[in-house]
Amino acid sequence: MIKLYLQNHLAFFGKGDCLRILKYYEDALINLEQVLEIKHDHCFSLTSQGVCLLLMKLFQEAIICFQAAFKIDPNYDLPKQKLSIFIQL
Repeated sequence: MIKLYLQNHLAFFGKGDCLRILKYYEDALINLEQVLEIKHDHCFSLTSQGVCLLLMKLFQEAIICFQAAFKIDPNYDLPKQKLSIFIQL
């Protein structure tokens, strides 16, 4: 098992994003939440959480993550793209 330096949000983000890609969504969410405990305005973690939740069919929670990421960085396109899915429905 790899131990992560507890204050390194990028290590948790990397692990969480890899777990998301491998479809271990619940484990990914745990690591992505740890990122937000260290760095509350990490829009990439919020977006990745939203993607996990979307794929888990937890749509309301996904929308909240995408909206929070968009609020932090309105120029980051991925949350906008994901939110547009819900607007089109």
